[in-house]
Amino acid sequence: IDSSQGGCAALPCVLGDLADTASATVTIQAVVDSDLVVLAPHDATVTSATSDPNTANNEATSEPAVATLARVTTTKTLLTPTAVPGTRITWLITLANAGPSTARDVTVADAIPAFLTGVTVESSQGGCVSFDCVLGSIADEGSATITVSGDLPASVPPGTLGNTATTTSSTVDDDPSDNEAKASNPIVPAADVRVTKTGPMTNVVAGSDVSWTVTVVNDGPSDAQDIVVRDDLPTALDASTIEIDEGGASCTLTAFALRCDIATLAARGSVTITIDGTLRSDFDDPELENVATVSASTPDLDPTNNEATATSTNAPLADLVVTGSATPSSVDAGDS
Repeated sequence: IDSSQGGCAALPCVLGDLADTASATVTIQAVVDSDLVVLAPHDATVTSATSDPNTANNEATSEPAVATLARVTTTKTLLTPTAVPGTRITWLITLANAGPSTARDVTVADAIPAFLTGVTVESSQGGCVSFDCVLGSIADEGSATITVSGDLPASVPPGTLGNTATTTSSTVDDDPSDNEAKASNPIVPAADVRVTKTGPMTNVVAGSDVSWTVTVVNDGPSDAQDIVVRDDLPTALDASTIEIDEGGASCTLTAFALRCDIATLAARGSVTITIDGTLRSDFDDPELENVATVSASTPDLDPTNNEATATSTNAPLADLVVTGSATPSSVDAGDS
């Protein structure tokens, strides 16, 4: 409270004497509540010890309009900076009201990418379970959050995951530029591709049939792309007897070098390749060893399991036959 005379600091305000045709002013300033929408009429009354022939103008009423303003800021972040296909991702939407008024009828819209599955929405107020999310009022200097989660399918290719949240309010915001927030994050597939190899269950013998099984498994979480299986088959095999069961792969055999391509191997999927052949009869090495390797263009979470070896012991076996002859072919008793 301030006055042009009388030094008023409170009401009622004693102004003292007021000369003929003179005037005086009283200024009243106050901070209204941030959630105020309507301000009641305000009356001011003046009295004087001097007789007033016209008291009809000794009271005045003011009905000030209330102008509300709420500066609401929207931010959106992916809690895991990298989106990995085959995993669950979570966004956090935060709305902060810098005031000075309460933001009313706050609503958030968000077009969640259609390829996400198992989407859940939770809010700190308003009980939202889907969009559009009606949060209600956010007080001056207050905030609210919305958590959005969903499963990113394992088949989603590399790229960028973009998502935008937009906030509206019935309260005026003089800076709407920050009412929209976009989260843009890289999609980086990752897969643990591994290979196992099993060979003859017993010792091998020169000239006998042998068989190996190569199994490629993708433990995920993402689909694996451009898989290549390589296997340099033992030269102890008779090349003309080698047969390959591709098991869904696309294989080529050049001399003893086997290459099998798998365009896409789904997360938790597998492919089995079978190799059959016959050992040469002159095979005399102590062991028969065969190594298979696997690689993929998708980043591998564990490259230590990308090689597998099958080793068998050579157990030579020969069918010995004893023959004999006598000369002459017949003799009499007593003869030599």
